[in-house]
Amino acid sequence: MYSTETFLDRVYFPDDDNPDGCWIWAGSIDKDGYGRVGSKITAHRYSYALFRGRCRGLLVCHHCDTRSCVRPSHLFVGTIQDNVADCIRKGRQVKGEDVPTHKLTADEVRVMRKLAARGVARRALASLFGVRPDTVKTIVRRKAWRHI
Repeated sequence: MYSTETFLDRVYFPDDDNPDGCWIWAGSIDKDGYGRVGSKITAHRYSYALFRGRCRGLLVCHHCDTRSCVRPSHLFVGTIQDNVADCIRKGRQVKGEDVPTHKLTADEVRVMRKLAARGVARRALASLFGVRPDTVKTIVRRKAWRHI
C-alpha cells in the first residue's frame, strides 16, 4: 500500500531532541486513538510489517503505551495474554468505578465487606446490592476490587 517514504510522510516526529521518542501517526486516527492505514489495518501494525516483518496471528503492542506511535523500536509482537500482562505490569488496567460496566462503588464494596465480616449471608448481600452471590463471593474474598 505505502512505500517506506510515503508512510514516513504521514509521521510526525515531535521531539527532535529525543532520539528515542515516539513517531506519531499524522494520518487518520480511530475512535480509540490508534492510527489507521485504510479501513482494516492500524498504522502501528502496518509500521511493524513495513520495518520488521509480518506477524500473522499475533498482536502488535506498544512498549511506549502511545496508541498513535508507529516507531518500530517501540513496537513488539505478542499474544493477547502478553498484551494483558504488559498492561498489568505497567498498572494501566481499569479498576473499580473506572470500569464502564461497574455496578458498585468503592464505598458499597467497603460496606459489603464489613457486613460479610459480621456474618450477613452472601445471598442477602447480593440482594441488597443488586449483584449475584458469586460477585459477592469474589469481592469478599478480595479476588475482585483488590485495590479497595
